[in-house]
Amino acid sequence: MDKLLKEISNTMLKNGKIDKGKVLTIAQTYNHSEDFYNYANIFKKTGRKVAEEMMADNRIEKLDTIFFPVVFLYRHSIELILKAIGFKYIESRESRKNFLKETFHNLSLILGEIEPFLTEFISVDKKGYEWLKQLLNNMTDMDRESDSFRYPFKILRNKNDKPVFKMKWVFEKQTHIDLIKLVNKMEIAFEILNNYYSEKYIKTDEHLSYHPEFLEEGGDYYAQSVVGFAYNRSKMYLYINGYWKAAELLMDEAFKSSTKINLNFLPACYLYKNALELSLKEILFDVYNQEKALEHIYQKKHSVLGLWQCIEGRVLDIAKGSKEDSIYTYNFGLLHEIHTFDGRSDKFRYPVDKHLEYHFKEEKKYNIENFNNLFYQTLTFLNGISGMIDHYNEIQADFEIEMSSWTDYY
Repeated sequence: MDKLLKEISNTMLKNGKIDKGKVLTIAQTYNHSEDFYNYANIFKKTGRKVAEEMMADNRIEKLDTIFFPVVFLYRHSIELILKAIGFKYIESRESRKNFLKETFHNLSLILGEIEPFLTEFISVDKKGYEWLKQLLNNMTDMDRESDSFRYPFKILRNKNDKPVFKMKWVFEKQTHIDLIKLVNKMEIAFEILNNYYSEKYIKTDEHLSYHPEFLEEGGDYYAQSVVGFAYNRSKMYLYINGYWKAAELLMDEAFKSSTKINLNFLPACYLYKNALELSLKEILFDVYNQEKALEHIYQKKHSVLGLWQCIEGRVLDIAKGSKEDSIYTYNFGLLHEIHTFDGRSDKFRYPVDKHLEYHFKEEKKYNIENFNNLFYQTLTFLNGISGMIDHYNEIQADFEIEMSSWTDYY
């Protein structure tokens, strides 16, 4: 099977084998500060785009699903610009690696690390900085590790002779979130940080209209996201659907406008990748009991192939299939390809890995349609597996009830 995610050469373009309108170019400046800043703007702009489309849609249920990727995109953009600022002033490679290691995804820690470099700018607008600091502290309290809006729960592991795995829900009660306030706060926070990055001595007052609380409840009914439904939170459907639809939205815009290809590509691919990872994890809960499923997730983390290998045998048993079947070999090939391309789930999110090594060490060209097709096909395949297992489990449950009734009768 030809690889979909292969790099496009200049020779292929010259020979007319590739539609130039679907070719994107990934090029870095190889200046850590500038590249993190560029990524920050990409994620912020796509967060704004998805939010606008979400609120313009007259289907109220869409607000409850695309909420998760919107918050992630904005939250990630703020993490990126904070790190971009840090790299302007932290110059040695070893110090930069320590900066990443010691702060990780923690927005409050990152801000604390860069604050000494910003005293001149902060002195111009102390109230603006204090508002920003309180907002980031509030965000950190809820989302310290940048996973609260990517996954519906956190895994707790009791360390003893026999480890016990439990889940803690991110939203433990139904919550009505004011989307307009949320988006405006994210825009204001990014603007303040953008001024710091650009070394502008500017005093802002937009923040005066907003409380520095991350997620405020209330607002207009048609601009609210309702999360934490008790009846369906055990499933990852809302997250899968939200990330999938947000990725499709960005890809569709890229196909319509060549100027949006390079802007939308990385965020869209990450959204797709997270939907794919969540789909695999949802199937784990369908084939194992809760604790065993959590153990597998804890061990495999973001590994697409690792998660697939946990469910592969059970899926083939239920489907009465084999690894030689063409459907299996084709879709396993797709899973293997995306795992090879982004094994650590960071290639679409950051310009470098934790060792400051660039993911794209030179300019790369890819066919955006191939990426879109790969993710769509793989997600559709996993969605079919999930439906098959649900149907199988229902039949088994009905059979067990019937057998129990016969036992009681006799």
